[in-house]
Amino acid sequence: MSFKKPVNRRDYQDTIGKAGADPNAIIVVEFTAPWCNSCKKMAPELSEYAAKNPSIQFIEYDLSLEMDHDHEMDVKAQPTFKVFRGGRVVAAFAGANMKKLNECIETAQSISPK
Repeated sequence: MSFKKPVNRRDYQDTIGKAGADPNAIIVVEFTAPWCNSCKKMAPELSEYAAKNPSIQFIEYDLSLEMDHDHEMDVKAQPTFKVFRGGRVVAAFAGANMKKLNECIETAQSISPK
């Protein structure tokens, strides 16, 4: 499974915006950086999870591309995950924790589309 990797903030916003047009769309965004060892350790498990869940769009956003925007995106640590449903954030957390990510995705799936 390959992750969409936005090249800048505008590309990221366009991707989230397009998904927002579909009230059923679930997107998982991992905010990461090349020096994040926890991100690297989690990558194989995350890729496997993404491959088993093709209806969920996964995005890997490299904060080192535009470092001045991490505070605007409310990211204080890497990895930070945000789970969107219908274009809005329904769950978020920081840390390399697949169990927590799965719980957040389940929360997104349980929300009725608007």
